[in-house]
Amino acid sequence: MIYPGGAETRMRAVASAWAKSGHNVYLICAKTSSEELPLEVVEGVTVRRIRVMPDVLLRHFPVPHYLPQALFYLISWPHILFYLRKWRISAIRDSMSPFPGLGLLGPRLGRRGIVGLHILYGGYSSWRKFYSPLYALLGAAGERLLLSGWLGYRAIITDSPWLAKYVQQKRTAPLQVTAIENGIELTRLAVRTAKGQIQRLVNAGRFVEHKGHLDLIDACRQLQEAGVPFTLHLFGDGPLRSLIQRKINEFGLSGSVSLFPALSHDQLLQRLSDYDLYVLPSVVEGLPVVLLEAMAAQVPIVVPKREYATTLLSPEFACFYDPVNSRSLAQTIAWGLQNPVEVERMAAAGRRFVTRFSWERTATLELAELRQATGAIH
Repeated sequence: MIYPGGAETRMRAVASAWAKSGHNVYLICAKTSSEELPLEVVEGVTVRRIRVMPDVLLRHFPVPHYLPQALFYLISWPHILFYLRKWRISAIRDSMSPFPGLGLLGPRLGRRGIVGLHILYGGYSSWRKFYSPLYALLGAAGERLLLSGWLGYRAIITDSPWLAKYVQQKRTAPLQVTAIENGIELTRLAVRTAKGQIQRLVNAGRFVEHKGHLDLIDACRQLQEAGVPFTLHLFGDGPLRSLIQRKINEFGLSGSVSLFPALSHDQLLQRLSDYDLYVLPSVVEGLPVVLLEAMAAQVPIVVPKREYATTLLSPEFACFYDPVNSRSLAQTIAWGLQNPVEVERMAAAGRRFVTRFSWERTATLELAELRQATGAIH
Protein backbone atom coordinates (compact mmCIF):
# COMPACT_ATOMS: atom_id res chain seq x y z
CA MET A 1 0.00 0.00 0.00
CA ILE A 2 2.91 2.41 0.60
CA TYR A 3 4.95 1.26 -2.40
CA PRO A 4 5.58 4.40 -4.52
CA GLY A 5 4.56 2.98 -7.89
CA GLY A 6 1.90 3.76 -10.46
CA ALA A 7 0.22 0.35 -10.15
CA GLU A 8 -0.01 0.74 -6.38
CA THR A 9 -1.34 4.30 -6.63
CA ARG A 10 -4.05 3.04 -8.96
CA MET A 11 -4.86 0.12 -6.67
CA ARG A 12 -5.37 2.46 -3.70
CA ALA A 13 -7.43 4.96 -5.68
CA VAL A 14 -9.75 2.39 -7.27
CA ALA A 15 -10.27 0.44 -4.03
CA SER A 16 -11.13 3.55 -2.01
CA ALA A 17 -13.47 4.83 -4.74
CA TRP A 18 -15.34 1.52 -4.74
CA ALA A 19 -15.62 1.63 -0.95
CA LYS A 20 -16.99 5.18 -1.07
CA SER A 21 -19.62 4.08 -3.58
CA GLY A 22 -21.00 1.55 -1.09
CA HIS A 23 -19.20 -1.71 -1.87
CA ASN A 24 -17.41 -3.83 0.70
CA VAL A 25 -13.80 -3.74 -0.50
CA TYR A 26 -10.93 -5.83 0.85
CA LEU A 27 -7.29 -5.69 -0.15
CA ILE A 28 -4.66 -8.39 0.45
CA CYS A 29 -1.03 -7.38 -0.04
CA ALA A 30 2.46 -7.87 1.34
CA LYS A 31 3.66 -6.18 4.49
CA THR A 32 6.51 -4.03 3.18
CA SER A 33 7.44 -2.07 6.32
CA SER A 34 7.85 -3.08 9.96
CA GLU A 35 5.65 -0.14 10.96
CA GLU A 36 2.63 -1.34 8.98
CA LEU A 37 -0.29 -2.94 10.80
CA PRO A 38 -1.34 -6.45 9.76
CA LEU A 39 -5.00 -5.42 9.57
CA GLU A 40 -6.56 -1.98 9.34
CA VAL A 41 -9.18 0.03 7.48
CA VAL A 42 -7.75 2.63 5.06
CA GLU A 43 -10.21 5.02 3.38
CA GLY A 44 -12.99 2.49 3.83
CA VAL A 45 -10.92 -0.43 2.50
CA THR A 46 -10.13 -3.35 4.80
CA VAL A 47 -6.42 -4.02 4.25
CA ARG A 48 -4.82 -7.31 5.24
CA ARG A 49 -1.03 -7.26 5.01
CA ILE A 50 0.68 -10.63 4.85
CA ARG A 51 3.89 -10.93 6.88
CA VAL A 52 6.46 -12.22 4.41
CA MET A 53 9.51 -12.13 6.71
CA PRO A 54 10.40 -11.17 10.30
CA ASP A 55 10.39 -7.43 10.92
CA VAL A 56 14.08 -7.47 11.83
CA LEU A 57 14.84 -8.71 8.30
CA LEU A 58 12.21 -6.55 6.63
CA ARG A 59 14.08 -3.44 7.73
CA HIS A 60 16.96 -4.48 5.46
CA PHE A 61 14.67 -4.52 2.40
CA PRO A 62 12.91 -1.13 2.51
CA VAL A 63 10.49 0.11 -0.12
CA PRO A 64 10.98 0.02 -3.09
CA HIS A 65 12.86 -3.30 -2.76
CA TYR A 66 11.25 -6.11 -4.74
CA LEU A 67 11.88 -8.98 -2.30
CA PRO A 68 8.83 -8.52 0.00
CA GLN A 69 6.54 -8.38 -3.04
CA ALA A 70 8.21 -11.43 -4.60
CA LEU A 71 7.84 -13.45 -1.38
CA PHE A 72 4.16 -12.52 -1.27
CA TYR A 73 3.54 -14.53 -4.44
CA LEU A 74 5.10 -17.60 -2.83
CA ILE A 75 3.46 -17.61 0.60
CA SER A 76 0.19 -15.70 0.23
CA TRP A 77 -1.99 -18.41 -1.32
CA PRO A 78 -3.32 -19.97 1.95
CA HIS A 79 -4.11 -16.49 3.26
CA ILE A 80 -5.93 -15.59 0.05
CA LEU A 81 -8.05 -18.75 0.20
CA PHE A 82 -8.84 -18.17 3.88
CA TYR A 83 -9.92 -14.57 3.49
CA LEU A 84 -11.93 -15.17 0.31
CA ARG A 85 -14.09 -17.53 2.36
CA LYS A 86 -14.12 -15.40 5.51
CA TRP A 87 -15.09 -12.21 3.66
CA ARG A 88 -17.39 -14.05 1.22
CA ILE A 89 -15.73 -12.36 -1.74
CA SER A 90 -17.91 -12.30 -4.85
CA ALA A 91 -15.45 -10.80 -7.35
CA ILE A 92 -11.70 -10.27 -7.57
CA ARG A 93 -9.67 -7.42 -9.06
CA ASP A 94 -6.10 -8.72 -9.28
CA SER A 95 -3.02 -6.62 -9.97
CA MET A 96 -0.14 -7.90 -12.10
CA SER A 97 2.90 -5.71 -11.56
CA PRO A 98 4.91 -7.48 -12.75
CA PHE A 99 3.58 -10.82 -11.47
CA PRO A 100 -0.08 -11.79 -10.89
CA GLY A 101 -1.07 -11.35 -7.25
CA LEU A 102 -3.03 -14.59 -7.25
CA GLY A 103 0.06 -16.42 -8.48
CA LEU A 104 -0.63 -20.08 -9.19
CA LEU A 105 -4.14 -19.66 -7.76
CA GLY A 106 -5.02 -17.96 -11.04
CA PRO A 107 -6.46 -21.03 -12.78
CA ARG A 108 -8.75 -21.63 -9.79
CA LEU A 109 -9.73 -18.06 -8.93
CA GLY A 110 -9.11 -16.10 -12.14
CA ARG A 111 -12.56 -16.93 -13.48
CA ARG A 112 -13.99 -14.92 -10.60
CA GLY A 113 -12.25 -11.72 -11.58
CA ILE A 114 -10.24 -9.47 -13.81
CA VAL A 115 -6.56 -8.50 -13.78
CA GLY A 116 -5.04 -5.06 -14.15
CA LEU A 117 -1.78 -4.76 -16.09
CA HIS A 118 0.81 -2.03 -15.61
CA ILE A 119 3.61 -3.33 -17.81
CA LEU A 120 4.74 -6.38 -19.81
CA TYR A 121 8.09 -6.86 -21.53
CA GLY A 122 7.96 -10.01 -23.69
CA GLY A 123 10.21 -13.06 -23.38
CA TYR A 124 12.92 -13.78 -20.84
CA SER A 125 15.62 -11.79 -22.65
CA SER A 126 13.44 -8.66 -22.61
CA TRP A 127 12.57 -9.08 -18.93
CA ARG A 128 16.25 -9.67 -18.17
CA LYS A 129 17.10 -6.15 -19.38
CA PHE A 130 15.32 -4.76 -16.32
CA TYR A 131 15.28 -7.52 -13.68
CA SER A 132 17.60 -10.03 -12.05
CA PRO A 133 17.59 -13.56 -13.55
CA LEU A 134 15.05 -15.02 -11.09
CA TYR A 135 12.62 -12.10 -11.32
CA ALA A 136 13.01 -12.04 -15.10
CA LEU A 137 12.24 -15.75 -15.32
CA LEU A 138 9.14 -15.43 -13.15
CA GLY A 139 7.98 -12.30 -14.97
CA ALA A 140 8.36 -13.86 -18.42
CA ALA A 141 6.61 -17.03 -17.21
CA GLY A 142 3.76 -15.02 -15.71
CA GLU A 143 3.34 -13.06 -18.95
CA ARG A 144 3.25 -16.26 -21.02
CA LEU A 145 0.71 -17.90 -18.72
CA LEU A 146 -1.47 -14.79 -18.83
CA LEU A 147 -1.43 -14.41 -22.61
CA SER A 148 -2.13 -18.11 -23.11
CA GLY A 149 -5.27 -17.81 -21.00
CA TRP A 150 -3.94 -20.34 -18.47
CA LEU A 151 -4.50 -17.98 -15.52
CA GLY A 152 -8.19 -17.91 -16.37
CA TYR A 153 -9.06 -14.25 -15.83
CA ARG A 154 -12.40 -13.21 -17.32
CA ALA A 155 -10.96 -9.94 -18.61
CA ILE A 156 -7.74 -7.92 -18.74
CA ILE A 157 -7.53 -4.18 -18.19
CA THR A 158 -4.47 -2.10 -18.99
CA ASP A 159 -3.54 1.39 -17.90
CA SER A 160 -2.58 2.49 -21.41
CA PRO A 161 -3.67 2.02 -25.04
CA TRP A 162 -0.25 0.74 -26.16
CA LEU A 163 -0.30 -2.10 -23.62
CA ALA A 164 -3.81 -3.17 -24.65
CA LYS A 165 -2.60 -3.28 -28.26
CA TYR A 166 0.43 -5.33 -27.18
CA VAL A 167 -1.75 -7.88 -25.36
CA GLN A 168 -4.10 -8.19 -28.33
CA GLN A 169 -1.14 -8.85 -30.63
CA LYS A 170 0.64 -11.34 -28.36
CA ARG A 171 -2.28 -13.28 -26.85
CA THR A 172 -2.73 -16.90 -27.86
CA ALA A 173 -6.19 -17.18 -26.31
CA PRO A 174 -9.39 -15.15 -26.95
CA LEU A 175 -8.83 -12.73 -24.07
CA GLN A 176 -11.04 -9.68 -23.50
CA VAL A 177 -8.75 -6.64 -23.24
CA THR A 178 -9.72 -3.05 -22.39
CA ALA A 179 -7.54 0.04 -21.92
CA ILE A 180 -8.62 2.17 -18.95
CA GLU A 181 -6.16 4.97 -18.31
CA ASN A 182 -4.84 6.02 -14.92
CA GLY A 183 -6.29 9.06 -13.18
CA ILE A 184 -5.25 12.08 -11.14
CA GLU A 185 -6.53 13.98 -8.12
CA LEU A 186 -6.89 17.52 -9.42
CA THR A 187 -8.10 18.99 -6.14
CA ARG A 188 -4.97 17.84 -4.31
CA LEU A 189 -2.51 19.23 -6.83
CA ALA A 190 -0.83 22.59 -6.47
CA VAL A 191 -0.77 24.27 -9.90
CA ARG A 192 2.43 25.87 -11.16
CA THR A 193 2.36 29.57 -11.96
CA ALA A 194 4.08 30.60 -15.19
CA LYS A 195 7.40 32.27 -14.32
CA GLY A 196 8.76 33.23 -17.72
CA GLN A 197 11.84 31.17 -16.92
CA ILE A 198 12.54 27.43 -17.22
CA GLN A 199 15.47 26.29 -15.11
CA ARG A 200 14.45 23.79 -12.41
CA LEU A 201 14.19 20.19 -13.66
CA VAL A 202 12.70 17.27 -11.73
CA ASN A 203 12.16 13.53 -11.93
CA ALA A 204 10.63 11.19 -9.35
CA GLY A 205 10.78 7.41 -9.62
CA ARG A 206 12.54 4.20 -8.71
CA PHE A 207 16.24 4.15 -9.44
CA VAL A 208 16.20 1.10 -11.69
CA GLU A 209 17.60 0.63 -15.17
CA HIS A 210 14.46 0.98 -17.25
CA LYS A 211 13.68 4.39 -15.72
CA GLY A 212 16.56 5.87 -17.73
CA HIS A 213 18.20 7.96 -15.00
CA LEU A 214 21.71 7.30 -16.34
CA ASP A 215 20.65 8.72 -19.72
CA LEU A 216 19.36 11.80 -17.92
CA ILE A 217 22.63 12.23 -16.03
CA ASP A 218 24.55 11.99 -19.30
CA ALA A 219 22.25 14.62 -20.82
CA CYS A 220 23.02 16.86 -17.85
CA ARG A 221 26.72 16.40 -18.54
CA GLN A 222 26.16 17.62 -22.10
CA LEU A 223 24.13 20.60 -20.88
CA GLN A 224 26.89 21.58 -18.47
CA GLU A 225 29.56 21.27 -21.19
CA ALA A 226 27.44 23.52 -23.42
CA GLY A 227 27.20 26.13 -20.66
CA VAL A 228 23.41 25.79 -20.25
CA PRO A 229 22.38 26.75 -16.68
CA PHE A 230 19.96 24.35 -14.94
CA THR A 231 19.29 22.42 -11.74
CA LEU A 232 17.91 18.88 -11.52
CA HIS A 233 16.35 17.24 -8.47
CA LEU A 234 15.96 13.45 -8.52
CA PHE A 235 13.58 11.96 -5.94
CA GLY A 236 13.59 8.22 -5.36
CA ASP A 237 15.45 5.15 -4.25
CA GLY A 238 16.50 1.83 -5.68
CA PRO A 239 19.47 -0.34 -6.63
CA LEU A 240 21.03 2.22 -9.00
CA ARG A 241 21.18 5.04 -6.46
CA SER A 242 24.89 4.64 -5.68
CA LEU A 243 25.78 4.35 -9.38
CA ILE A 244 23.78 7.49 -10.20
CA GLN A 245 25.59 9.36 -7.43
CA ARG A 246 28.96 8.16 -8.73
CA LYS A 247 28.11 9.42 -12.23
CA ILE A 248 27.05 12.81 -10.80
CA ASN A 249 30.42 13.07 -9.04
CA GLU A 250 32.38 11.76 -12.04
CA PHE A 251 30.84 14.33 -14.39
CA GLY A 252 31.28 17.19 -11.90
CA LEU A 253 27.52 17.73 -11.66
CA SER A 254 27.17 17.97 -7.89
CA GLY A 255 26.47 21.70 -8.14
CA SER A 256 23.57 21.17 -10.53
CA VAL A 257 22.16 17.68 -9.86
CA SER A 258 20.95 16.52 -6.44
CA LEU A 259 19.55 13.20 -5.20
CA PHE A 260 16.79 13.16 -2.59
CA PRO A 261 14.84 10.38 -0.86
CA ALA A 262 11.57 9.25 -2.39
CA LEU A 263 8.61 11.50 -1.68
CA SER A 264 5.31 10.26 -0.33
CA HIS A 265 2.45 10.63 -2.78
CA ASP A 266 1.04 13.58 -0.82
CA GLN A 267 4.43 15.29 -0.81
CA LEU A 268 4.84 14.73 -4.53
CA LEU A 269 1.46 16.29 -5.30
CA GLN A 270 2.47 19.44 -3.46
CA ARG A 271 6.07 19.64 -4.68
CA LEU A 272 5.60 19.17 -8.43
CA SER A 273 4.53 22.77 -8.97
CA ASP A 274 7.88 23.98 -7.54
CA TYR A 275 9.62 22.90 -10.74
CA ASP A 276 9.76 24.17 -14.32
CA LEU A 277 10.25 20.98 -16.35
CA TYR A 278 9.46 17.33 -15.67
CA VAL A 279 11.83 15.00 -17.55
CA LEU A 280 10.80 11.37 -18.05
CA PRO A 281 13.60 9.35 -19.74
CA SER A 282 12.13 5.86 -19.14
CA VAL A 283 12.85 3.12 -21.65
CA VAL A 284 9.45 1.52 -21.04
CA GLU A 285 6.36 2.40 -19.00
CA GLY A 286 2.68 1.63 -18.81
CA LEU A 287 1.10 5.04 -18.26
CA PRO A 288 3.12 6.86 -15.58
CA VAL A 289 0.81 8.42 -13.00
CA VAL A 290 3.47 10.99 -12.12
CA LEU A 291 3.52 12.18 -15.73
CA LEU A 292 -0.22 12.86 -15.68
CA GLU A 293 0.21 14.58 -12.32
CA ALA A 294 3.01 16.80 -13.64
CA MET A 295 0.82 17.82 -16.57
CA ALA A 296 -2.09 18.52 -14.22
CA ALA A 297 0.23 20.70 -12.12
CA GLN A 298 0.93 22.62 -15.36
CA VAL A 299 4.56 21.57 -15.38
CA PRO A 300 6.00 21.24 -18.91
CA ILE A 301 7.12 17.70 -19.80
CA VAL A 302 9.96 16.11 -21.78
CA VAL A 303 9.32 12.52 -22.90
CA PRO A 304 10.91 10.06 -25.37
CA LYS A 305 9.35 9.11 -28.68
CA ARG A 306 8.41 5.70 -27.33
CA GLU A 307 5.09 3.96 -27.75
CA TYR A 308 3.98 4.47 -24.15
CA ALA A 309 4.17 8.24 -24.71
CA THR A 310 3.32 8.69 -28.38
CA THR A 311 0.06 6.68 -28.25
CA LEU A 312 -1.45 9.14 -25.76
CA LEU A 313 0.44 12.41 -25.87
CA SER A 314 0.71 15.04 -28.59
CA PRO A 315 3.54 17.41 -29.65
CA GLU A 316 1.03 20.15 -28.85
CA PHE A 317 1.78 19.72 -25.17
CA ALA A 318 4.76 17.36 -24.86
CA CYS A 319 8.40 17.99 -25.77
CA PHE A 320 9.46 14.77 -27.50
CA TYR A 321 13.05 13.61 -27.98
CA ASP A 322 14.57 10.80 -30.03
CA PRO A 323 15.78 8.09 -27.59
CA VAL A 324 18.00 6.55 -30.28
CA ASN A 325 20.05 9.75 -30.55
CA SER A 326 22.14 10.11 -27.37
CA ARG A 327 22.25 13.91 -27.75
CA SER A 328 18.55 14.38 -28.42
CA LEU A 329 17.54 14.41 -24.75
CA ALA A 330 20.07 17.14 -23.91
CA GLN A 331 19.07 19.16 -26.97
CA THR A 332 15.35 18.91 -26.13
CA ILE A 333 15.93 19.98 -22.53
CA ALA A 334 18.10 22.87 -23.75
CA TRP A 335 15.34 23.95 -26.14
CA GLY A 336 12.85 23.92 -23.28
CA LEU A 337 15.15 25.97 -21.06
CA GLN A 338 15.69 28.53 -23.82
CA ASN A 339 12.08 28.87 -25.00
CA PRO A 340 10.02 29.57 -21.86
CA VAL A 341 7.09 31.25 -23.63
CA GLU A 342 6.47 28.32 -25.97
CA VAL A 343 6.99 25.78 -23.19
CA GLU A 344 4.54 27.60 -20.90
CA ARG A 345 1.94 27.49 -23.69
CA MET A 346 2.49 23.75 -24.06
CA ALA A 347 2.13 23.26 -20.30
CA ALA A 348 -1.25 25.02 -20.29
CA ALA A 349 -2.42 22.83 -23.18
CA GLY A 350 -1.20 19.75 -21.30
CA ARG A 351 -3.24 20.64 -18.23
CA ARG A 352 -6.37 21.09 -20.35
CA PHE A 353 -5.80 17.68 -21.92
CA VAL A 354 -5.14 15.76 -18.72
CA THR A 355 -8.14 17.04 -16.77
CA ARG A 356 -10.22 14.42 -18.59
CA PHE A 357 -8.56 11.75 -16.47
CA SER A 358 -9.76 11.17 -12.90
CA TRP A 359 -9.61 8.27 -10.48
CA GLU A 360 -13.41 8.36 -10.27
CA ARG A 361 -13.55 7.73 -14.02
CA THR A 362 -10.98 4.92 -13.74
CA ALA A 363 -12.83 3.28 -10.83
CA THR A 364 -16.21 3.52 -12.56
CA LEU A 365 -14.90 1.94 -15.75
CA GLU A 366 -13.04 -0.79 -13.87
CA LEU A 367 -16.15 -1.64 -11.87
CA ALA A 368 -18.17 -1.90 -15.08
CA GLU A 369 -15.58 -4.34 -16.47
CA LEU A 370 -15.65 -6.39 -13.26
CA ARG A 371 -19.44 -6.46 -13.24
CA GLN A 372 -19.65 -7.48 -16.89
CA ALA A 373 -16.91 -10.12 -16.61
CA THR A 374 -18.15 -11.83 -13.43
CA GLY A 375 -21.82 -10.95 -13.12
CA ALA A 376 -21.23 -11.00 -9.39
CA ILE A 377 -21.73 -7.30 -8.59
CA HIS A 378 -25.18 -5.72 -8.56
